[in-house]
Amino acid sequence: MKLVKKNKYVKKNNGPTFGAGLMVKNEEHCIKRCIESWKNEFDYFVIVDTGSDDNTLKIIKELLKDYPGEIYQDEWVKEGINRNRVCDRLNELDFLDYLVGVDADDEFLFKDNWKEEISSTNHDMFNIIMMSERGTQTIPKIRTRACTFRFDDRFSVHCLYGPTTPQTNTNGLLKKVSFIHHQDGASHKQPTKEKYLKYSEMIKADIAEHGDIPRMYFYLGDSLMLAGEYDEAKKAFEKRIALKGWDEEVYYSMLNIARINKDPLYYRATIEHSPNRPEGYIELIYLYRDRRELNRAYDWLKRAKMLTVSNDFRLFYNPLLITETIPRLEYELDKGLFLGHG
Repeated sequence: MKLVKKNKYVKKNNGPTFGAGLMVKNEEHCIKRCIESWKNEFDYFVIVDTGSDDNTLKIIKELLKDYPGEIYQDEWVKEGINRNRVCDRLNELDFLDYLVGVDADDEFLFKDNWKEEISSTNHDMFNIIMMSERGTQTIPKIRTRACTFRFDDRFSVHCLYGPTTPQTNTNGLLKKVSFIHHQDGASHKQPTKEKYLKYSEMIKADIAEHGDIPRMYFYLGDSLMLAGEYDEAKKAFEKRIALKGWDEEVYYSMLNIARINKDPLYYRATIEHSPNRPEGYIELIYLYRDRRELNRAYDWLKRAKMLTVSNDFRLFYNPLLITETIPRLEYELDKGLFLGHG
C-alpha cells in the first residue's frame, strides 16, 4: 500500500480508543456523509482507496486534514485480500483498543457517553443496530484489536471471517451506537437484480473451487433471493440447512424459505427450531393478520409477548422486534389497523 497522508495520533484522555477502517473506491457521492458522522467520535482512521477516478480521495483528505489517521492507495486484488490489508494495518496500531468496520455508505449515530457503555463490558465483538432498506437488525461492527479479526481471503465475496484470536469469545450488544446503511455506495450503483446475480455467480464459482462450505450456500441463497430468483434461492437455503453447522444460520435459512413460501407451516417450523427468536412469530402474526385470520394472529401474539431480549444470538438479531415491534403489532390489531408492516 502507498501512504498518501498521515496525521499522528495524540492520546487525549484515559478512555478506550477507537479506530475506523474503510476501503473505498469512487465514493464521492456518499463519503462526506459517512465521515462527518464519525470523525469527532473515533480516535483514528485507516482509509484505503483501491483505485478511485473521481474526487473521493480529495474529499477524504479535506475532511480529515486535521484528524489523526492514515490514508493509503492500493491496487485492487480481491475483496477479502484488500479488506484484510485494512484489518492488518489496524491490528498493528497498539494504541487502539477497539476497531470499527466502516463502509462508505454508512452513517453512524451516537448517543451521549457511548464509550462508557462499551468500556464497562468484556467482549471480543459488539453488535450494533443497523437500519437499511431491508429493515432493522444488529450486526457485528466493533471488535477489540486483541482478537485480530480478518476475512477469509480465498473467496471473491467476503462471506467468511478468517482466523481470529478471541479473548473471551463473546459478543455484546451496544445500545448507544447505531448506523444507517444507506446502500448507495459504489457497489450499489449497479441495478439490483444484475448486481445480485453477479454475486451469486461469484459464489457459485467459489463453491466449485472450494467445496460445500455452509456459509457460502447461505450467501448464495441470500443473493438469489435479492435477485428475485426464488426457486433457486430455496434450493440454496435447503442445501445450507442440510449441511447443518451454525444453528443460527440454519434458522435464518429456514426463515428465508418461509418468507418465500408465505406458508404458516414454514413459519411454525422456524419457531419450533428457535423458539426464543422473534422473527418467526412476528411474520406469522402479520401473515394471519393480512389474511384476516385474527384469532390465529392473536394466539401467536400471546406467545410472542412472552419473549424477552437475549444476548445469546448473533446473526441479524434485532432486540427492537421484542421491545417495540410486538407492542406496536398488538396496538395495530386492537385498533383494527391493517396497513402493512415493516
